[in-house]
Amino acid sequence: MIKPVSFGPLDDRVVLKWCYAASKMSLFDRFYRSMLITKVFTRGWGNPDHLKRLLEFRRILSDRESCRSLVKPDYPVYIDKDEKRKDYRVLDGHFKSPFVEHLPGIMPEEVQNAKFRMILPKEWRSHLKPVCIHLAGTGDHKFGRRHRLAEPLLTKNGVASIFLENPYYGYRKPADQMRSSLFYVSDLFVMGGALAMESMALLHWCERQGYGPLALTGVSMGGHMASLAVSTWHKPLPLTSMFSWTSASSVFTQGVMRSAIPWQVLESQYLNDSVYRDEISQLTFSPERAQVSKEKYQHQQQYTDHKTGDFQLNITGSSPAKDQYAKYHTSLQNANQPQEGGSSFRGWNAFKKRQSSQNEQSEQSKRKKINVKLKDLKVPFSRHKYKPSNEILHQDVLNLFMDLMDDCTHMGNYPKPVDPELIILLAAKYDEYVPRNSTIRLDELWNGCEVREMETGHVIGFLRHQEEYRRAILDAFNIQLKKYYNGEVL
Repeated sequence: MIKPVSFGPLDDRVVLKWCYAASKMSLFDRFYRSMLITKVFTRGWGNPDHLKRLLEFRRILSDRESCRSLVKPDYPVYIDKDEKRKDYRVLDGHFKSPFVEHLPGIMPEEVQNAKFRMILPKEWRSHLKPVCIHLAGTGDHKFGRRHRLAEPLLTKNGVASIFLENPYYGYRKPADQMRSSLFYVSDLFVMGGALAMESMALLHWCERQGYGPLALTGVSMGGHMASLAVSTWHKPLPLTSMFSWTSASSVFTQGVMRSAIPWQVLESQYLNDSVYRDEISQLTFSPERAQVSKEKYQHQQQYTDHKTGDFQLNITGSSPAKDQYAKYHTSLQNANQPQEGGSSFRGWNAFKKRQSSQNEQSEQSKRKKINVKLKDLKVPFSRHKYKPSNEILHQDVLNLFMDLMDDCTHMGNYPKPVDPELIILLAAKYDEYVPRNSTIRLDELWNGCEVREMETGHVIGFLRHQEEYRRAILDAFNIQLKKYYNGEVL
Protein backbone atom coordinates (compact mmCIF):
# COMPACT_ATOMS: atom_id res chain seq x y z
CA MET A 1 0.00 0.00 0.00
CA ILE A 2 1.41 3.38 -1.03
CA LYS A 3 1.30 5.98 1.72
CA PRO A 4 0.35 9.54 0.74
CA VAL A 5 3.14 12.08 0.86
CA SER A 6 2.81 14.57 3.74
CA PHE A 7 4.43 17.99 3.95
CA GLY A 8 4.16 17.98 7.74
CA PRO A 9 1.65 19.87 9.91
CA LEU A 10 3.15 23.33 9.42
CA ASP A 11 3.72 22.94 5.68
CA ASP A 12 0.19 21.62 5.20
CA ARG A 13 -1.25 24.71 6.82
CA VAL A 14 0.95 26.99 4.74
CA VAL A 15 0.01 25.25 1.49
CA LEU A 16 -3.70 25.26 2.33
CA LYS A 17 -3.57 28.91 3.31
CA TRP A 18 -1.76 29.78 0.08
CA CYS A 19 -4.25 27.81 -2.04
CA TYR A 20 -7.19 29.39 -0.25
CA ALA A 21 -5.79 32.89 -0.72
CA ALA A 22 -5.08 32.24 -4.40
CA SER A 23 -8.59 30.92 -5.00
CA LYS A 24 -10.09 33.93 -3.25
CA MET A 25 -8.15 36.29 -5.50
CA SER A 26 -9.37 34.57 -8.66
CA LEU A 27 -12.90 34.19 -7.34
CA PHE A 28 -13.05 37.86 -6.43
CA ASP A 29 -12.27 38.84 -10.03
CA ARG A 30 -15.14 36.62 -11.19
CA PHE A 31 -17.46 37.87 -8.47
CA TYR A 32 -16.65 41.52 -9.21
CA ARG A 33 -17.36 41.05 -12.92
CA SER A 34 -20.61 39.19 -12.18
CA MET A 35 -21.87 42.20 -10.22
CA LEU A 36 -21.55 44.41 -13.31
CA ILE A 37 -24.51 44.21 -15.66
CA THR A 38 -22.97 46.25 -18.47
CA LYS A 39 -22.19 44.67 -21.83
CA VAL A 40 -19.69 45.72 -24.48
CA PHE A 41 -19.95 45.70 -28.28
CA THR A 42 -23.75 45.61 -28.01
CA ARG A 43 -24.19 46.89 -31.58
CA GLY A 44 -21.78 44.44 -33.15
CA TRP A 45 -18.60 44.58 -35.18
CA GLY A 46 -18.91 48.11 -36.51
CA ASN A 47 -19.06 49.54 -40.01
CA PRO A 48 -17.17 47.11 -42.32
CA ASP A 49 -15.60 50.00 -44.25
CA HIS A 50 -14.38 51.49 -40.98
CA LEU A 51 -12.88 48.15 -39.98
CA LYS A 52 -11.04 47.91 -43.31
CA ARG A 53 -9.60 51.41 -42.91
CA LEU A 54 -8.57 50.69 -39.33
CA LEU A 55 -6.81 47.49 -40.37
CA GLU A 56 -4.96 49.34 -43.13
CA PHE A 57 -3.99 52.12 -40.72
CA ARG A 58 -2.64 49.58 -38.24
CA ARG A 59 0.04 48.78 -40.83
CA ILE A 60 1.17 52.40 -40.65
CA LEU A 61 1.33 52.28 -36.85
CA SER A 62 3.45 49.14 -37.24
CA ASP A 63 6.26 51.20 -38.76
CA ARG A 64 7.98 53.59 -36.38
CA GLU A 65 9.36 55.81 -39.13
CA SER A 66 5.88 56.22 -40.61
CA CYS A 67 4.58 57.13 -37.15
CA ARG A 68 6.98 60.06 -36.90
CA SER A 69 5.07 61.91 -39.60
CA LEU A 70 1.63 61.31 -38.07
CA VAL A 71 1.89 64.05 -35.43
CA LYS A 72 4.02 67.13 -36.05
CA PRO A 73 6.37 68.35 -33.28
CA ASP A 74 4.47 71.66 -33.15
CA TYR A 75 1.02 70.04 -32.97
CA PRO A 76 -1.26 72.61 -31.26
CA VAL A 77 -2.22 71.98 -27.62
CA TYR A 78 -4.30 74.48 -25.65
CA ILE A 79 -4.36 75.20 -21.90
CA ASP A 80 -7.84 76.13 -20.67
CA LYS A 81 -7.16 76.60 -16.95
CA ASP A 82 -4.12 77.08 -14.69
CA GLU A 83 -5.08 76.63 -11.04
CA LYS A 84 -2.70 77.02 -8.12
CA ARG A 85 -3.41 74.79 -5.15
CA LYS A 86 -1.65 74.61 -1.81
CA ASP A 87 1.18 72.31 -2.87
CA TYR A 88 1.07 72.24 -6.68
CA ARG A 89 -0.47 73.55 -9.90
CA VAL A 90 -3.28 71.99 -11.92
CA LEU A 91 -3.55 72.58 -15.67
CA ASP A 92 -6.57 71.58 -17.75
CA GLY A 93 -6.17 71.48 -21.52
CA HIS A 94 -7.42 70.12 -24.80
CA PHE A 95 -6.44 69.50 -28.42
CA LYS A 96 -7.98 67.99 -31.51
CA SER A 97 -7.27 64.29 -31.77
CA PRO A 98 -4.81 63.65 -34.64
CA PHE A 99 -6.90 60.56 -35.39
CA VAL A 100 -9.52 62.80 -37.05
CA GLU A 101 -7.01 64.07 -39.60
CA HIS A 102 -5.80 60.62 -40.64
CA LEU A 103 -9.08 58.69 -40.49
CA PRO A 104 -11.88 61.21 -40.97
CA GLY A 105 -15.49 60.12 -40.63
CA ILE A 106 -14.89 57.32 -38.13
CA MET A 107 -14.62 59.03 -34.75
CA PRO A 108 -17.90 60.47 -33.37
CA GLU A 109 -17.95 64.23 -32.93
CA GLU A 110 -18.17 64.05 -29.11
CA VAL A 111 -14.97 62.01 -29.04
CA GLN A 112 -12.82 64.19 -31.28
CA ASN A 113 -11.54 66.73 -28.73
CA ALA A 114 -8.90 65.20 -26.45
CA LYS A 115 -8.98 66.54 -22.89
CA PHE A 116 -6.27 66.22 -20.28
CA ARG A 117 -5.25 67.37 -16.81
CA MET A 118 -1.73 67.94 -15.56
CA ILE A 119 -0.51 68.24 -11.96
CA LEU A 120 2.96 69.75 -11.55
CA PRO A 121 5.02 71.43 -8.83
CA LYS A 122 4.96 75.17 -8.32
CA GLU A 123 8.75 75.00 -8.45
CA TRP A 124 10.82 72.11 -9.77
CA ARG A 125 13.32 70.59 -7.35
CA SER A 126 16.19 70.51 -9.86
CA HIS A 127 16.92 70.93 -13.54
CA LEU A 128 15.05 67.65 -14.06
CA LYS A 129 11.35 68.05 -14.80
CA PRO A 130 9.99 64.48 -14.89
CA VAL A 131 6.51 63.99 -16.31
CA CYS A 132 4.55 60.74 -16.53
CA ILE A 133 1.51 60.37 -18.81
CA HIS A 134 -1.18 58.14 -17.27
CA LEU A 135 -3.64 56.41 -19.61
CA ALA A 136 -6.98 55.25 -18.23
CA GLY A 137 -8.05 51.70 -17.56
CA THR A 138 -11.51 50.27 -18.19
CA GLY A 139 -14.14 52.32 -16.36
CA ASP A 140 -11.71 55.10 -15.38
CA HIS A 141 -13.71 58.16 -16.45
CA LYS A 142 -12.41 61.71 -16.07
CA PHE A 143 -9.36 62.29 -13.87
CA GLY A 144 -10.17 61.65 -10.20
CA ARG A 145 -8.87 58.10 -9.76
CA ARG A 146 -5.58 58.70 -11.54
CA HIS A 147 -5.16 62.07 -9.80
CA ARG A 148 -5.39 60.42 -6.37
CA LEU A 149 -3.06 57.63 -7.46
CA ALA A 150 -0.38 59.96 -8.84
CA GLU A 151 -0.50 62.76 -6.26
CA PRO A 152 2.07 61.09 -3.95
CA LEU A 153 4.51 60.90 -6.88
CA LEU A 154 4.33 64.69 -7.07
CA THR A 155 4.35 65.60 -3.38
CA LYS A 156 7.02 63.05 -2.34
CA ASN A 157 9.18 62.68 -5.45
CA GLY A 158 8.56 65.76 -7.58
CA VAL A 159 7.17 63.79 -10.54
CA ALA A 160 4.45 65.60 -12.50
CA SER A 161 1.63 63.67 -14.15
CA ILE A 162 -0.68 64.09 -17.12
CA PHE A 163 -4.04 62.33 -17.22
CA LEU A 164 -5.40 61.93 -20.74
CA GLU A 165 -9.12 61.20 -21.09
CA ASN A 166 -9.79 58.06 -23.11
CA PRO A 167 -11.88 58.33 -26.27
CA TYR A 168 -15.46 57.26 -25.47
CA TYR A 169 -14.89 58.00 -21.75
CA GLY A 170 -15.82 60.84 -19.41
CA TYR A 171 -15.82 64.17 -21.21
CA ARG A 172 -15.50 62.30 -24.53
CA LYS A 173 -18.35 59.82 -24.04
CA PRO A 174 -21.08 59.75 -26.71
CA ALA A 175 -24.39 60.95 -25.28
CA ASP A 176 -26.22 57.63 -25.76
CA GLN A 177 -23.39 55.41 -24.49
CA MET A 178 -23.90 53.88 -21.05
CA ARG A 179 -20.84 53.97 -18.80
CA SER A 180 -17.87 52.19 -20.43
CA SER A 181 -19.97 50.05 -22.77
CA LEU A 182 -18.44 50.58 -26.20
CA PHE A 183 -21.04 50.03 -28.92
CA TYR A 184 -18.81 48.38 -31.51
CA VAL A 185 -15.75 46.16 -31.64
CA SER A 186 -14.22 48.79 -33.92
CA ASP A 187 -14.55 51.41 -31.14
CA LEU A 188 -11.78 49.68 -29.20
CA PHE A 189 -9.47 49.94 -32.21
CA VAL A 190 -10.36 53.62 -32.65
CA MET A 191 -9.51 54.14 -28.99
CA GLY A 192 -6.12 52.44 -29.35
CA GLY A 193 -5.09 54.27 -32.50
CA ALA A 194 -6.28 57.60 -31.14
CA LEU A 195 -4.48 57.22 -27.80
CA ALA A 196 -1.21 56.34 -29.54
CA MET A 197 -1.32 59.55 -31.60
CA GLU A 198 -2.69 61.68 -28.76
CA SER A 199 0.18 60.49 -26.57
CA MET A 200 2.56 61.60 -29.34
CA ALA A 201 0.94 65.05 -29.30
CA LEU A 202 1.40 65.33 -25.52
CA LEU A 203 5.00 64.08 -25.67
CA HIS A 204 5.81 66.72 -28.31
CA TRP A 205 4.10 69.38 -26.18
CA CYS A 206 6.07 68.34 -23.09
CA GLU A 207 9.32 68.60 -25.02
CA ARG A 208 8.37 72.10 -26.22
CA GLN A 209 7.74 73.11 -22.60
CA GLY A 210 11.16 71.85 -21.54
CA TYR A 211 9.83 68.94 -19.49
CA GLY A 212 11.77 65.72 -19.15
CA PRO A 213 12.47 62.91 -18.63
CA LEU A 214 9.11 61.68 -19.92
CA ALA A 215 7.35 58.36 -19.29
CA LEU A 216 4.06 56.55 -19.82
CA THR A 217 2.03 54.30 -17.57
CA GLY A 218 -1.37 52.72 -17.15
CA VAL A 219 -3.34 50.03 -15.34
CA SER A 220 -5.10 47.16 -17.15
CA MET A 221 -6.40 48.53 -20.47
CA GLY A 222 -4.52 51.75 -19.73
CA GLY A 223 -1.30 49.77 -19.48
CA HIS A 224 -1.94 48.17 -22.84
CA MET A 225 -2.67 51.52 -24.48
CA ALA A 226 0.50 52.94 -22.93
CA SER A 227 2.42 49.99 -24.39
CA LEU A 228 1.11 50.84 -27.87
CA ALA A 229 2.13 54.48 -27.41
CA VAL A 230 5.66 53.61 -26.27
CA SER A 231 6.08 51.21 -29.20
CA THR A 232 5.29 53.90 -31.76
CA TRP A 233 7.50 56.63 -30.20
CA HIS A 234 10.94 57.14 -31.72
CA LYS A 235 12.88 57.79 -28.50
CA PRO A 236 13.59 55.67 -25.40
CA LEU A 237 10.68 55.99 -22.97
CA PRO A 238 10.13 54.43 -19.55
CA LEU A 239 6.93 52.40 -19.34
CA THR A 240 5.25 50.96 -16.27
CA SER A 241 2.34 48.74 -17.23
CA MET A 242 0.24 47.21 -14.46
CA PHE A 243 -1.88 44.13 -15.16
CA SER A 244 -1.83 44.20 -18.96
CA TRP A 245 -0.15 41.80 -21.36
CA THR A 246 0.47 40.96 -24.99
CA SER A 247 -2.98 41.16 -26.60
CA ALA A 248 -6.60 42.03 -25.82
CA SER A 249 -7.68 38.81 -27.53
CA SER A 250 -7.32 36.66 -24.42
CA VAL A 251 -9.04 39.31 -22.29
CA PHE A 252 -12.29 39.02 -24.22
CA THR A 253 -12.20 35.32 -25.12
CA GLN A 254 -10.67 33.62 -22.07
CA GLY A 255 -11.02 36.07 -19.18
CA VAL A 256 -14.11 37.05 -17.24
CA MET A 257 -14.88 39.75 -19.82
CA ARG A 258 -16.05 37.05 -22.21
CA SER A 259 -19.43 37.04 -20.47
CA ALA A 260 -19.80 40.77 -21.19
CA ILE A 261 -19.97 40.25 -24.96
CA PRO A 262 -23.34 39.60 -26.68
CA TRP A 263 -22.02 36.86 -28.95
CA GLN A 264 -25.41 36.36 -30.59
CA VAL A 265 -25.21 39.88 -32.05
CA LEU A 266 -21.79 39.20 -33.57
CA GLU A 267 -22.97 35.82 -34.89
CA SER A 268 -26.04 37.35 -36.53
CA GLN A 269 -24.03 40.03 -38.32
CA TYR A 270 -21.36 37.53 -39.35
CA LEU A 271 -24.01 35.21 -40.77
CA ASN A 272 -26.02 37.88 -42.59
CA ASP A 273 -23.19 39.95 -44.09
CA SER A 274 -20.58 38.06 -46.07
CA VAL A 275 -18.14 40.98 -45.92
CA TYR A 276 -16.93 39.75 -42.53
CA ARG A 277 -16.25 36.24 -43.83
CA ASP A 278 -14.98 37.10 -47.30
CA GLU A 279 -13.13 40.39 -46.81
CA ILE A 280 -12.48 41.39 -43.20
CA SER A 281 -11.13 37.98 -42.24
CA GLN A 282 -8.63 38.12 -45.10
CA LEU A 283 -7.11 41.41 -43.88
CA THR A 284 -6.10 40.26 -40.41
CA PHE A 285 -2.78 38.95 -39.17
CA SER A 286 -2.51 37.20 -35.80
CA PRO A 287 0.94 36.47 -34.36
CA GLU A 288 -0.76 33.91 -32.11
CA ARG A 289 -2.28 32.00 -35.02
CA ALA A 290 1.03 32.28 -36.86
CA GLN A 291 2.79 30.78 -33.84
CA VAL A 292 0.39 27.81 -33.91
CA SER A 293 1.05 27.42 -37.64
CA LYS A 294 4.79 27.68 -37.03
CA GLU A 295 4.67 24.85 -34.50
CA LYS A 296 2.55 22.71 -36.83
CA TYR A 297 4.90 23.42 -39.71
CA GLN A 298 7.99 22.49 -37.75
CA HIS A 299 6.34 19.32 -36.47
CA GLN A 300 5.16 18.20 -39.89
CA GLN A 301 8.49 19.12 -41.44
CA GLN A 302 10.08 16.29 -39.48
CA TYR A 303 8.15 13.84 -41.67
CA THR A 304 9.06 15.50 -44.96
CA ASP A 305 10.83 13.51 -47.64
CA HIS A 306 14.21 15.25 -47.53
CA LYS A 307 15.26 13.58 -50.76
CA THR A 308 13.31 16.21 -52.68
CA GLY A 309 15.60 18.90 -51.29
CA ASP A 310 12.59 21.15 -50.66
CA PHE A 311 10.49 22.01 -47.65
CA GLN A 312 6.99 20.73 -48.26
CA LEU A 313 4.29 19.77 -45.80
CA ASN A 314 2.68 16.35 -45.96
CA ILE A 315 -0.61 17.83 -47.13
CA THR A 316 -2.02 18.41 -50.56
CA GLY A 317 -2.59 21.76 -52.21
CA SER A 318 -1.58 25.09 -50.68
CA SER A 319 -0.08 25.38 -47.23
CA PRO A 320 -1.72 27.97 -44.96
CA ALA A 321 0.48 26.81 -42.10
CA LYS A 322 3.59 27.48 -44.17
CA ASP A 323 2.24 30.87 -45.29
CA GLN A 324 1.38 31.86 -41.73
CA TYR A 325 4.81 30.77 -40.53
CA ALA A 326 6.49 32.87 -43.20
CA LYS A 327 4.43 35.89 -42.17
CA TYR A 328 5.17 35.22 -38.52
CA HIS A 329 8.92 34.86 -39.14
CA THR A 330 9.09 38.11 -41.13
CA SER A 331 6.98 39.93 -38.53
CA LEU A 332 9.09 38.74 -35.62
CA GLN A 333 12.36 39.62 -37.37
CA ASN A 334 11.18 43.16 -38.10
CA ALA A 335 9.70 43.62 -34.62
CA ASN A 336 13.06 42.81 -33.05
CA GLN A 337 15.02 45.38 -35.05
CA PRO A 338 16.28 48.06 -32.61
CA GLN A 339 14.80 51.55 -32.98
CA GLU A 340 14.10 51.52 -36.70
CA GLY A 341 11.34 49.90 -38.67
CA GLY A 342 8.05 48.15 -38.01
CA SER A 343 6.88 44.59 -37.71
CA SER A 344 4.87 44.07 -40.86
CA PHE A 345 4.50 47.29 -42.85
CA ARG A 346 7.19 46.54 -45.44
CA GLY A 347 5.67 43.21 -46.30
CA TRP A 348 2.14 44.54 -46.64
CA ASN A 349 2.08 44.58 -50.46
CA ALA A 350 3.23 40.99 -50.63
CA PHE A 351 0.74 40.08 -47.94
CA LYS A 352 -2.14 41.67 -49.89
CA LYS A 353 -1.03 39.84 -53.03
CA ARG A 354 -1.13 36.52 -51.18
CA GLN A 355 -4.53 37.32 -49.74
CA SER A 356 -5.87 38.23 -53.19
CA SER A 357 -4.77 34.84 -54.44
CA GLN A 358 -6.44 33.15 -51.51
CA ASN A 359 -9.71 34.98 -52.21
CA GLU A 360 -10.04 33.00 -55.44
CA GLN A 361 -10.29 29.72 -53.60
CA SER A 362 -13.58 28.09 -52.77
CA GLU A 363 -15.64 29.01 -49.71
CA GLN A 364 -14.97 25.59 -48.26
CA SER A 365 -11.20 26.01 -48.60
CA LYS A 366 -11.27 29.48 -47.06
CA ARG A 367 -13.36 28.24 -44.18
CA LYS A 368 -10.83 25.50 -43.54
CA LYS A 369 -8.01 28.06 -43.44
CA ILE A 370 -9.75 30.45 -41.08
CA ASN A 371 -10.97 27.78 -38.71
CA VAL A 372 -8.44 26.74 -36.10
CA LYS A 373 -9.78 24.17 -33.69
CA LEU A 374 -9.80 25.14 -30.06
CA LYS A 375 -7.52 22.25 -29.16
CA ASP A 376 -4.76 23.90 -31.23
CA LEU A 377 -4.70 26.84 -28.84
CA LYS A 378 -2.98 26.77 -25.49
CA VAL A 379 -5.98 27.33 -23.19
CA PRO A 380 -9.42 25.70 -23.55
CA PHE A 381 -12.24 28.09 -24.27
CA SER A 382 -14.68 26.10 -22.14
CA ARG A 383 -13.28 27.75 -19.03
CA HIS A 384 -16.36 30.01 -18.79
CA LYS A 385 -19.47 28.08 -19.75
CA TYR A 386 -21.26 29.31 -22.84
CA LYS A 387 -23.53 27.27 -25.12
CA PRO A 388 -24.09 28.94 -28.50
CA SER A 389 -27.01 27.89 -30.67
CA ASN A 390 -24.67 26.90 -33.47
CA GLU A 391 -21.24 25.63 -32.42
CA ILE A 392 -19.66 25.95 -35.86
CA LEU A 393 -20.95 29.47 -36.36
CA HIS A 394 -19.80 30.49 -32.91
CA GLN A 395 -16.33 29.08 -33.48
CA ASP A 396 -16.01 30.96 -36.78
CA VAL A 397 -17.11 34.16 -35.06
CA LEU A 398 -14.70 33.51 -32.21
CA ASN A 399 -11.86 33.01 -34.68
CA LEU A 400 -12.62 36.27 -36.49
CA PHE A 401 -12.93 38.11 -33.18
CA MET A 402 -9.56 36.79 -31.99
CA ASP A 403 -7.90 37.61 -35.31
CA LEU A 404 -9.23 41.19 -35.25
CA MET A 405 -8.14 41.68 -31.65
CA ASP A 406 -4.70 40.24 -32.32
CA ASP A 407 -4.24 42.27 -35.49
CA CYS A 408 -4.99 45.60 -33.79
CA THR A 409 -3.82 45.01 -30.22
CA HIS A 410 -1.12 42.30 -30.26
CA MET A 411 2.24 43.84 -29.41
CA GLY A 412 3.89 41.49 -31.89
CA ASN A 413 2.31 43.59 -34.64
CA TYR A 414 3.99 46.80 -33.44
CA PRO A 415 7.61 47.95 -33.27
CA LYS A 416 9.74 46.83 -30.37
CA PRO A 417 10.24 49.82 -28.02
CA VAL A 418 13.49 51.69 -28.57
CA ASP A 419 14.87 50.59 -25.18
CA PRO A 420 12.97 47.71 -23.52
CA GLU A 421 15.25 47.95 -20.47
CA LEU A 422 13.22 51.01 -19.43
CA ILE A 423 10.06 48.91 -19.20
CA ILE A 424 8.63 47.35 -16.02
CA LEU A 425 5.60 45.07 -16.30
CA LEU A 426 3.58 44.33 -13.16
CA ALA A 427 1.67 41.06 -13.53
CA ALA A 428 -0.96 39.46 -11.29
CA LYS A 429 -0.41 35.73 -10.88
CA TYR A 430 -4.13 35.03 -10.38
CA ASP A 431 -5.53 37.51 -12.89
CA GLU A 432 -8.94 36.46 -14.22
CA TYR A 433 -9.28 39.59 -16.37
CA VAL A 434 -5.98 39.32 -18.25
CA PRO A 435 -4.99 35.66 -18.75
CA ARG A 436 -1.30 35.41 -19.62
CA ASN A 437 -0.65 31.71 -20.17
CA SER A 438 -2.27 31.48 -23.61
CA THR A 439 -0.32 34.17 -25.48
CA ILE A 440 3.23 34.83 -26.57
CA ARG A 441 4.98 36.28 -23.54
CA LEU A 442 5.45 40.03 -23.74
CA ASP A 443 8.94 39.78 -22.27
CA GLU A 444 9.83 37.45 -25.17
CA LEU A 445 8.78 40.11 -27.68
CA TRP A 446 10.44 42.85 -25.62
CA ASN A 447 13.65 41.14 -24.60
CA GLY A 448 15.26 43.15 -21.81
CA CYS A 449 12.14 44.37 -20.03
CA GLU A 450 11.44 43.42 -16.41
CA VAL A 451 8.39 41.42 -15.25
CA ARG A 452 7.40 41.70 -11.59
CA GLU A 453 4.84 39.05 -10.71
CA MET A 454 2.56 39.62 -7.73
CA GLU A 455 0.70 37.00 -5.69
CA THR A 456 -2.66 38.62 -6.31
CA GLY A 457 -5.65 38.93 -8.60
CA HIS A 458 -6.62 41.78 -10.91
CA VAL A 459 -9.04 43.83 -8.81
CA ILE A 460 -7.54 43.11 -5.39
CA GLY A 461 -4.09 43.72 -6.83
CA PHE A 462 -4.94 47.25 -7.92
CA LEU A 463 -6.55 48.06 -4.57
CA ARG A 464 -3.71 46.66 -2.45
CA HIS A 465 -0.57 47.32 -4.47
CA GLN A 466 -0.74 50.98 -5.43
CA GLU A 467 2.44 51.78 -3.53
CA GLU A 468 4.31 49.05 -5.43
CA TYR A 469 2.91 50.54 -8.64
CA ARG A 470 4.24 53.99 -7.80
CA ARG A 471 7.58 52.46 -6.83
CA ALA A 472 7.79 50.76 -10.22
CA ILE A 473 7.11 54.08 -11.99
CA LEU A 474 10.01 55.66 -10.09
CA ASP A 475 12.24 52.66 -10.78
CA ALA A 476 11.58 52.95 -14.53
CA PHE A 477 12.43 56.66 -14.40
CA ASN A 478 15.65 55.93 -12.50
CA ILE A 479 16.75 53.30 -15.02
CA GLN A 480 16.38 55.95 -17.72
CA LEU A 481 18.23 58.54 -15.66
CA LYS A 482 21.15 56.18 -15.04
CA LYS A 483 21.44 55.32 -18.73
CA TYR A 484 20.76 58.69 -20.35
CA TYR A 485 21.09 61.40 -17.65
CA ASN A 486 24.54 60.84 -16.11
CA GLY A 487 23.37 58.58 -13.32
CA GLU A 488 20.98 60.95 -11.54
CA VAL A 489 18.04 59.47 -9.63
CA LEU A 490 14.72 60.75 -8.37
